[in-house]
Amino acid sequence: MTTGSECIERPVLNALLSWHMARNLRNTLHAHPPLRHGPWDWDGVRRARSVRQFDAAFTTKHFGFADVDAYYRAASLHDKLGSVRVPLLCLCAADDPFQPAEALPEAEAAVAPRVALLVTARGGHIGFMEGLRPTAGPSRSQYMARLVEQYFSALLARPELLHTPKPH
Repeated sequence: MTTGSECIERPVLNALLSWHMARNLRNTLHAHPPLRHGPWDWDGVRRARSVRQFDAAFTTKHFGFADVDAYYRAASLHDKLGSVRVPLLCLCAADDPFQPAEALPEAEAAVAPRVALLVTARGGHIGFMEGLRPTAGPSRSQYMARLVEQYFSALLARPELLHTPKPH
């Protein structure tokens, strides 16, 4: 099992977040009756109290994986980053509940020359905003907007970095 999938099961906050996400996933399937018929374990979906349980009952069956561990291995980027041929900015936060700092060495070991891995101390899973009301100000005042602008400005100044031809 990957470190990230273990992290989402940790008590207390992460486990509560996993429970909340599983509930939303169950509700989404329930709201779409055609999805109730298929190769998945509908009783397992109804009983799922974590993302992992939901993935085991529905996601793995829907996408043809043998089990949840096979699905998580296939979804992991750690063995795929070496194939990146265009510049890629990976923004991670050390306090991300799904991929905290201790999960990052998996990815760091495979980081390729075209991959920039930026780890901030805070940002959560989808944060990276600033201020008490981050959407109230102009987008240039937001950390994410400034970072993306700087990254792409640097790339455009060095067009030779924009693409790596496939090896023959």
